[in-house]
Amino acid sequence: MLLRLHSPAHFGDNFTSNRQIVVTVHSTGKAQSGLEIGTSGLAVRGVAPLADGGKTVGSIEFGTKLEPVLAALKAATNADYAVLVDDRLLNGRRLPPVRKAEATFRCSTAFGLIPRPTCP
Repeated sequence: MLLRLHSPAHFGDNFTSNRQIVVTVHSTGKAQSGLEIGTSGLAVRGVAPLADGGKTVGSIEFGTKLEPVLAALKAATNADYAVLVDDRLLNGRRLPPVRKAEATFRCSTAFGLIPRPTCP
């Protein structure tokens, strides 16, 4: 990491081996975007390759936490949104809490949305 515009004093870390979106950009030379689980929780990220002579030499990334995106959706649609993350995608990490749920959901295998092994 060469520069973080939101935190210029924090630099020097390398994501080219452990962040899948960055790994994909560096291996394919093609831009990628999507949701990614990071140390600060779920984020919406877009990463594009930086090339020199047709060879990928780095990447540039733009991202935001998911909460502002959900807030904008709520403001635009007046609907509530929830994001469910399969524990298997966390690899033992814990996501920081966003907000306490206002309703209790029962674990269900209806429509195959939640695999049986994750239900109590």
